[in-house]
Amino acid sequence: MVKSILLLIIFQCLHCSGRQPGRERRQAGGTSLREGSKSPQLSGFRVESDDCRELKEGNEEYRGRKERIAEMVANVDVPIRIFGSDLTNGTSIKFTSQQGQRGQDCAAFDTSRTFPVEVEYLNGSDGVAISGFAVVNLELLHDEDAVYYFCISDPEVGHWIHQGTSGFLKLRTVDKYFMPLWAMIVLIILLQCLSGLFSGLNLGLLSLDPTELQIVASVGGFKEKIYAKHIIPLRKKGNFLLCSLVISNALANSLLTIMLDTISSGMYAVIFSTIGIVLFGEIVPQALCNRFGLAIGSATRYITYVRV
Repeated sequence: MVKSILLLIIFQCLHCSGRQPGRERRQAGGTSLREGSKSPQLSGFRVESDDCRELKEGNEEYRGRKERIAEMVANVDVPIRIFGSDLTNGTSIKFTSQQGQRGQDCAAFDTSRTFPVEVEYLNGSDGVAISGFAVVNLELLHDEDAVYYFCISDPEVGHWIHQGTSGFLKLRTVDKYFMPLWAMIVLIILLQCLSGLFSGLNLGLLSLDPTELQIVASVGGFKEKIYAKHIIPLRKKGNFLLCSLVISNALANSLLTIMLDTISSGMYAVIFSTIGIVLFGEIVPQALCNRFGLAIGSATRYITYVRV
């Protein structure tokens, strides 16, 4: 009887001290992991937006890189699709600019905010998770060689897992504008002014007959004589002056539309460029140059000389 009790006590002690599947263990860093469970892992992703690109060999920006890295516009909501295993509806992702080994805890890294993932299953909610969809918004990394790496959450344990430095799991952010925004606004205003100037001079200068200019330069008022003498050399160029003004006007209008499309969407760019070109690039400047053609042509003669 006593021997049976002792054997039972020894068996219970051995059973309690043994490891069982599903119990928690601790890593060296103190992170809690579950034995017998699988943590979500990523194998790749795709940026599902027009505001992205991929560096390829032969591109000007390739700079000798051996791997292709997806890029997205910084500070803009961009949809991405992730692919991996053991994804669930509780899965979320973060990004870090610090390298780490696959499976390493992201608690020691500086990370972005959390982005929830909407998982898609193969055969309904009971099927296999094939991919996940998330909308991310990341800050611009000013170092041209810096990239973002993925950290994915394990919803069962509640810690974040670094997904390694594979080329398929790197994301680079780029600035939306190729120059500062204030510089683009100044350039748009300048192009609008040039568009109106060339359109107005097209009417103002070419409507002045060379013979009439000679008469004004001889018997006109004091200011009119000065204006006529300034314009006569330009007006003698005739068709060459016409071609220069028309081409310059078309170039300014084209660049204006492109710049507006850069800082806005396509539809707004069409609307604003149409209003700007028709109102401030055609109607207003031609009305002014039709009345003050001599004065405006004389004051802007150096700009016209550059174009001719």
